[in-house]
Amino acid sequence: MDLRRLSHVVALADTQHFARAAAQVHLSQPAFSRSIQAAENDLGVRLFERDAGGIRPTPAGEFVLERARRLLFDARCMQRDVDLYLDNQLGDTAFGVGPFPAATLMPRVLSELRRLHPQVALRVEESNWVLLLERLRAEDIEFFVADVRDLPEDAALDVRPLPAQSARFCPCGAPAGWDVMHGRGGVGIWHRDRQGAARRDGGVRQGAGIARRSGSRAGARMR
Repeated sequence: MDLRRLSHVVALADTQHFARAAAQVHLSQPAFSRSIQAAENDLGVRLFERDAGGIRPTPAGEFVLERARRLLFDARCMQRDVDLYLDNQLGDTAFGVGPFPAATLMPRVLSELRRLHPQVALRVEESNWVLLLERLRAEDIEFFVADVRDLPEDAALDVRPLPAQSARFCPCGAPAGWDVMHGRGGVGIWHRDRQGAARRDGGVRQGAGIARRSGSRAGARMR
């Protein structure tokens, strides 16, 4: 199957409009239409149908699109890896990080990465997992480290848990009598209540992991 034609199929599914899809892939509309027809002939199925709302994939088209997106992503990953292999360098790396890992992991991780791989240009985005997942799917970042307990199951994602992290926080300007305690499995400011019992204000339970697109070798080059 021609990957270029598959990219045209994906463009039509994304835009749901022949003229816009043709412009997106820099083809005339007649040439683009011929490419879609050729893809349908190669596969032996009808991929799109017209209705009052415009262009939409057929059930067979949805089936093909899921695999086409995966193939195109794998092709881009392979091309990037080959380029890096030929250049004998790591290139640029962009990844995301959630608030808790940003505070507990990133200072020492970034320091170690820059020491071991000074030639790598790092771009780090800090946000919540919802926005980081959008950035990952858009291929704006290669992977992210965040609380992944609520991450939806997705065969296109490779999620790996990280060991529990411990941290110590000292609240600036804390009232007299507050104790900052050290513990695992959570983050927060602990204090003693009037009865002397330990209480925690706020905090986020630990559930950090690394998420990346399946098939991506992001991170492997920096081991």
